[in-house]
This record gives sequence, structure tokens and C-alpha cells, in this order.
Amino acid sequence: MKKILSCSAIICLCFLFVSCKKDKNENTDYYISAKVGGELVTYKTNAVAVKEQTDTIYNLALTAFGDVTTGQQFYLQIAQVNNPITAGTYVDAGDDALLVVGGYNPGTTDDSKIFAAGLQVDSNPRLQITISSLTSTNVSGTFSGTYYDNGGDGPGIVAVTDGKFNLQLH
Repeated sequence: MKKILSCSAIICLCFLFVSCKKDKNENTDYYISAKVGGELVTYKTNAVAVKEQTDTIYNLALTAFGDVTTGQQFYLQIAQVNNPITAGTYVDAGDDALLVVGGYNPGTTDDSKIFAAGLQVDSNPRLQITISSLTSTNVSGTFSGTYYDNGGDGPGIVAVTDGKFNLQLH
């Protein structure tokens, strides 16, 4: 089941990446922001959320760019089997029915400098996403966790804290 969720996550993120490059949405009401290693970053370009259901897999993908041309981006994703995504807290604890992942690109094409969270199982704080509000047009909440360099493989880590998002839902 984890493979199905992983494939769903990758497909959805690719869809978001391609669609976000086509049009600029710089509405200042929509954003993803967080402290990355203690430094505040806020991304507002193409700040959107996509909610979808495929058979019994429910998916919510969140993304925002700082600069599309350099690739500065934050993304978060929750996917689960048999249960719609609602307001609440999501942490992937190894359950095959839930996937909670995220990524942070500080503006590079060098995979060793792109960070991901949610795939490593160790003693560092897991990625946690809390949805405080989810309506037919908007999603908002908070997130935090340990992100790993090399596209999520590590060994380098960075703490992502005080994460917040407010995104238009498509």
C-alpha cells in the first residue's frame, strides 16, 4: 500500500510543479512559510492546494514557490487510504494507510541540496501537518519536522519549525 501512496504523491507533486509554472499567482493572502534552520522563508507564488480522491486513496497536496525560475519551493502532502482528509493532525508513523511527506527546495537543481521529510524513520521529530481549517475553497494550518538533504536520503538534516500555510483549494 505504501507504494501506491508513494506513486500517488509523486504524480500529484509533478502535476503541481508543471501546473504552477504556467501561471503566476502572487495573491499575498496565500502562502507557505516556515523557519528553516532558524531562518524564516515565506513563499507566495503559485500558492495552491489540490484535493483529490482516486478510488479509496484521498490526497491533499500543498505547494508554494518563492521564485519559480530558481525552483524555490515548499510542498507538503497527505495521502491516506479509506478515510477522507479532514481538519486534524497528521504524522506518518509507519502505517501503510497514511503518507505524510514534504519537500523544501532553497532554489537549486542540485539534488544534494534539496530537502525532504517524512520518509526517514529515526529519533528526529517526524513531519507533522496540522490542518486547522479545510473548506471547499481554502485550507490552512501548521507544520514542522526534520527535513533531510539529498532529496530526503540524508545524512544532513535541517529543522523546519513554525510552519504555517494558507492556500486556495482547487
